[in-house]
Amino acid sequence: MILTAFGGLFLLSLVGWRPLQLQIYRIAGLLSAFLGIFLWLRGDKMGLDAFSGFGQGLEILPQMGVWLKMNGDSLSWSFGLLILAIATCVFFYAHGYTLGQSPQRRFHSSLILFTLAMLGLVFSDNIFCFFVFWELTTLSSYLLISLKDKDAEVRESSRIVFFTTLSGGFFLLAALIWAQQVALASGYNLYEASHFSSLMKIDWLGNSQTPFIFILILIAAASKSAQFPFHFWLPQAMSAPTPVSSFLHSATMVKAGIFLLARFYPGFGMLDLWSATLIPLGISTGLISALLAASEKDLKKILAWTTVSVLGTLTFLLGLGTPLALKAFIILLFAHALYKASLFQIAGNIEKSCGTRDLDQLGGLYSSLKWTGLAASLAALSAAGAPPFFGFIGKELVLKSVIERGNAELILLLILTMMNCLLFAMTILVGFRAFWGRSMGIKGKKSLAFSMSFAPLVLAVAGLAIGLAPAFFELVIGRPTHSEFFGIIIPLKLSLWHGVESTALIALGLSFFAFIVGGLLVFNFDRWKKSYRRFFQRIPDSRAVLSSFLNTLHSIFWRLSQIQLQRSLSSYMLYMASFLLIIFGSVAIKIYADKTFDFALFQLSGNLETDTFLSILLIATCLAATSIIFIYRFIVAAIILGLVGASLAVLFAWFGAADLAFTQILAELLIAVFVATFGFKLKDLPTFFKDGIWFPRMLLAICFGICLFFLTLIGPPLETEFIARDFYLLNALDSAFGRNVVNVILVDFRALDTLNEVIVVLIAAIGVTALRRSKSKSLRLKRGAEQ
Repeated sequence: MILTAFGGLFLLSLVGWRPLQLQIYRIAGLLSAFLGIFLWLRGDKMGLDAFSGFGQGLEILPQMGVWLKMNGDSLSWSFGLLILAIATCVFFYAHGYTLGQSPQRRFHSSLILFTLAMLGLVFSDNIFCFFVFWELTTLSSYLLISLKDKDAEVRESSRIVFFTTLSGGFFLLAALIWAQQVALASGYNLYEASHFSSLMKIDWLGNSQTPFIFILILIAAASKSAQFPFHFWLPQAMSAPTPVSSFLHSATMVKAGIFLLARFYPGFGMLDLWSATLIPLGISTGLISALLAASEKDLKKILAWTTVSVLGTLTFLLGLGTPLALKAFIILLFAHALYKASLFQIAGNIEKSCGTRDLDQLGGLYSSLKWTGLAASLAALSAAGAPPFFGFIGKELVLKSVIERGNAELILLLILTMMNCLLFAMTILVGFRAFWGRSMGIKGKKSLAFSMSFAPLVLAVAGLAIGLAPAFFELVIGRPTHSEFFGIIIPLKLSLWHGVESTALIALGLSFFAFIVGGLLVFNFDRWKKSYRRFFQRIPDSRAVLSSFLNTLHSIFWRLSQIQLQRSLSSYMLYMASFLLIIFGSVAIKIYADKTFDFALFQLSGNLETDTFLSILLIATCLAATSIIFIYRFIVAAIILGLVGASLAVLFAWFGAADLAFTQILAELLIAVFVATFGFKLKDLPTFFKDGIWFPRMLLAICFGICLFFLTLIGPPLETEFIARDFYLLNALDSAFGRNVVNVILVDFRALDTLNEVIVVLIAAIGVTALRRSKSKSLRLKRGAEQ
């Protein structure tokens, strides 16, 4: 129901009716709120079994294991509720953000499409549907990031983001297909092997292929959630409008990779490789990103780096895998979404009102942006982990999950404390310096819409309310999540004060130490910021390295295309024939080596007159085809080629393929009409093979013909369970209501192929129309210039 509702809203957003376009964000916000309440009621009041899927699912391509099957477990429920809650605030914020502007269908349609894709991703049980929604999030996010595509900086940033996130999809697809094959080999049927709910029941610990599948999954998750060494792409995405940053790059899309790891935790979480990779990956990503956050002065880039740092912490917690670490994972997941979505919207309010996001130029804005300043203070305190906010509870649990592992984790504890010091300093600077600091001469000049101030304030107040009353979070989220978030029971009883136990006191002491050090960094910010930034400017930029790599790829492919475009048509055919010859040769060698096919040599009939006629016809056809090589005039070559085609039509008719013969004759007649009508009237017709290399072409053509000849001799195995001929004869009338089997195959059984051919024709028509319009426009401009 949720996917259908957002699918309908996406189609509605494409309608060009202006009154609808102006209110589409409010409609999307109300729909998200309604569906969020519906989802919460289904999970909390009726139990998780009330939305456990659609049975066997909707068949899409069952022969390959593709069903549209939804999953209603705790993991999907929690992420779905989080997405809908943040989407509600973002859509209402976007309404105020775009107020007074002309409606941009690409903007709001892509934002709605992304919401649909993200919901489909978290609820998909079928691995292939999951992959489709995964790639749809990549596509929709690219459309949103590249909205200002006339700006060269935006184009470059969107290209880097798209390449990085898209490349991870290839690793994900390989991992999912590999996992499916392992499940099939383990005795599961195709339906079970294509769904997460079944895959996670396999004994992955005892399978030698598990580490390779896990590495592929890890690469896909790291690329999507900006883990090292893919951490650089998230700050590049800050060229997107603020609603996009608030939604995609703080609360939803960047957590897709985290969701993927959480989805595979029940099956892979006990692997030694799991902790050995996720712990160092998460902690290194968190520390590097926290250090880089302190080197930025752009508000959105500071928030982007702190987001990457929290994503690293979430990965680190999954690597720990203890019940307390998984509990901290759930709490930090929700707390981060609340305060970071609010902070991004606050950064957008500052930019909208002041025209800049430069932290060094901002200060004293509270007098003109009171509600935004209040929201910034609350959200920043929650992000900094200060009591009594929701963020404080999350960070205390993170520290406790490390402390309970003993002294062996002292290095991890020190790194986490250093991260907390840096993150405390940067979030306090973002939330307080711009509003309460010394005025820099820039004040809010442009008034903001009510929803732009209200949306971030709601999110910030929610972080404070949950911190003051943690039982509220347990009431709303706790029971369904408690049941089976990771396949194990995780109690979510929360409290602001954890008592006087040793782990709680140590965690509290480390938190206050981070507050003191972070506070010192804030008060001395103007002293150390220049030298600190100068130091990081000397480090090679990952973005520059990737940009150079993409430029190199572009140059290589451009040169390859130029080799084809600058050569003659005969040379182009030479390349294609050589490539196909290699493929045919490889297939023939493989077939001969494996002996998987029998070669059925078709004998002549034994009738002397018939065999003589066929032999003469074949020899004449081959001689006519060979003679084309030695003919230099276009018209003569066309006529002889037509004779070859007519001879083939006779052969088709002789062996009973009357429909093929008729088609061949019509094609040859059409060519003859074109040659007779236009051929003699055209000047400068091409001549052939004056370059003196006709012999290699003839040799290649003979080899190509021999390969095709032997491929046609390959018959099916003597014992086969499926013969296509019998299938079509039996089902043509009953299934497709046609007695002419050939026509039924072309029209009904090959409907998708026919649709593709129609699409090709339509694309060609669009291209021709665009070229004609471009030419007409250039002519009008030329005439206008002359006048």
